[in-house]
Amino acid sequence: MAVNALGQNDYQNNRPVFGRCSKSSNNASFRTTVANVSFGGHSVTIDPDALFSICHAATGESANVYRAAGYTEDNPLYLVKGIDENGREYEQTIDVSSVDPNHCSYRELLALNAHTGNKSDSNFLTMAVLKDKAKNTSYEAKADYLSMAYDLMKDMQTAGCWDSYMRYDKWISDILSVSQNKMTTWYKGSPLERGAAAKGISGVDAYRKHLESKYGRVTIKDVPKDQKALEKTGKSMGGNDVVIVPNILQEMAADPEKAAYYEEKIDYFFDTIIPRETARCASMGLVFEPAGVVVHKDGTVTYICGCSDSPERVEQVNAINKAKRERRAAKREAAFARSREAAERLQQAIELSDRKRSMAAALNGYDSIAWQVADADVLHIWLEGQRI
Repeated sequence: MAVNALGQNDYQNNRPVFGRCSKSSNNASFRTTVANVSFGGHSVTIDPDALFSICHAATGESANVYRAAGYTEDNPLYLVKGIDENGREYEQTIDVSSVDPNHCSYRELLALNAHTGNKSDSNFLTMAVLKDKAKNTSYEAKADYLSMAYDLMKDMQTAGCWDSYMRYDKWISDILSVSQNKMTTWYKGSPLERGAAAKGISGVDAYRKHLESKYGRVTIKDVPKDQKALEKTGKSMGGNDVVIVPNILQEMAADPEKAAYYEEKIDYFFDTIIPRETARCASMGLVFEPAGVVVHKDGTVTYICGCSDSPERVEQVNAINKAKRERRAAKREAAFARSREAAERLQQAIELSDRKRSMAAALNGYDSIAWQVADADVLHIWLEGQRI
């Protein structure tokens, strides 16, 4: 039998047969009915006839998921068999309709995952990564796997790995579509509700914690719908913020249908708008800048986002503007030079005109008699010269 290796510690059978029910637990030892694979000093068990099989080489644990006897769509019972961390065989019957992905064992999560019908390698990789993220947690120990998946989605969003982001988003949607928790965990008698009651936490506070585990930063306040208020709110957002008015939060905490409705609106922003607009803006050389989602007191929802030039575009625009400024400065300097030349020519013309006026005034001031005397003297001198 071939074994398909994905990751460092987790392994899956290569060709799982979906839809088959479990072999009877009255069979011989589980170890003798399935394949045994030695790896990392452990002997692990993988059943090619299981709906979903996985093992962890570091601990020797394994889990093989089957539909249990009596399984129906209304009674989704699964049987998980394998070897525990102490090397002992086990089998556990799980009703996936009661599994809370915010607080369940890895075995329960595997059964819930199998019920979604997802059997791709990427699905197995998602399960393996979640197990690694749980670190040393055994297959039997409880953990908040749903929050881990949301954290991984945020990491993918930050890194811009949209294929992986969409893969985790689809996995979460599939899990929530099966779980009784659906988009929220606020059904009567749920584990989270009992835990919140034991800690003295109100339903609204517990529901807010659920939203924070799913989205990150959740702020409860009333934001008006006018442009000024939205711009002010947007400036304080970091890209994954959710702002909900108190009266709507109370309705969501009390009514699963309301919760599902508004969470779907919020999910649309993160799952559709952000990846779509990021790609669209990038195609135009722009950077998409998401801010967050606001739920107003009248029940309407506003998506706050924008776009800006990419660093390359900013550099290009700055170079263009610098060239424009330099051309304008050169034109101004040329104009100033022409103005100085014209002023100098005008000044020279004025000075020449002043000199001409001064000479004319001087000539006009001479006495005519003085000219006559001067002429007579000259004539007299000239005549005397003739006699000599």
